[in-house]
Amino acid sequence: MGMIKSLSMPYESSVREVNFSQMALVNKLLDEILVEYSELISDIENRRAPSSVLKLEIEKKVSKEKGIFDSESVKNLLFDTLYGYGRLQALVLDDDITDIDIPRFNYVLIKRKGVIEKSPLVFASEEEFERLCK
Repeated sequence: MGMIKSLSMPYESSVREVNFSQMALVNKLLDEILVEYSELISDIENRRAPSSVLKLEIEKKVSKEKGIFDSESVKNLLFDTLYGYGRLQALVLDDDITDIDIPRFNYVLIKRKGVIEKSPLVFASEEEFERLCK
């Protein structure tokens, strides 16, 4: 799993734990970003535009939000969701993890160094899990 990398990662993928209110904010911003910047996202995916442009727009959107949250984690998770595996990104990049199995939105299993274990990562809802899978 650790060998799979995102398309373009201007932020370090260090998101380990995200609380549910933070995830709600990420989903709200993600919906806005997908609508407002769909052409830019496509251009970045096709290497016609630098990811730094979208990074700047994400930073602007996050800075406008009110509340108590870790803005760097929100920015990381937004980019991980757009170009990577969202909440699963840190697991995917972990070289010790060779398998991720998610039988239910609130139950994630990983195989780390050959041993299957339950991951502390869970999705807030079935909808959030399905959103990642689509």
